[in-house]
Amino acid sequence: MQVRTAVLADLATIQRLEQQAVFDEFSATELQQGISGDFFSESQLKQLLQLQAIWLLEIDAKAQGYLIMAPFSFHQSAPLYRELTRRCVANDVLLDWRNLSVCGPVWLATAARGTGAFKLLYSAAKAQVAGKVMALVAEHNERSLKAHCQHANMQIVDFMTLAGRDFYLLQD
Repeated sequence: MQVRTAVLADLATIQRLEQQAVFDEFSATELQQGISGDFFSESQLKQLLQLQAIWLLEIDAKAQGYLIMAPFSFHQSAPLYRELTRRCVANDVLLDWRNLSVCGPVWLATAARGTGAFKLLYSAAKAQVAGKVMALVAEHNERSLKAHCQHANMQIVDFMTLAGRDFYLLQD
């Protein structure tokens, strides 16, 4: 198992992984209700690659997962993060938006889960960023919540409904 920073040549691989992963974040109920996931555009992925904000997990030289850790400023124009900012301010949740990175999305192939892959990905990414890291984890995603708390030493800062879905707000 190896972790490395993704490069522009990995763009097609990341797009393929993202398409595989997009529905993993939703509960069975949300999927039955017809919820759809959002993909990063090619332009956004290129920007993330230029920021060196994507880490790939490879097993036997095949990509089996990824983690994105980008500055909050990259995400701040997205509706979910605009709503997050408003809710944090309204709830007196203090986050230093200027020195904050966002961990996520993260996706691991089924074969990579439970192997320490998340810890490897997170450690590699965290070593490259300054300041605090936050994550939003969907309420139903117990495995992700456990991984972030145990392997990234994140703490639950708040619980909130954003864009009609319930999330834990975590910070290291």
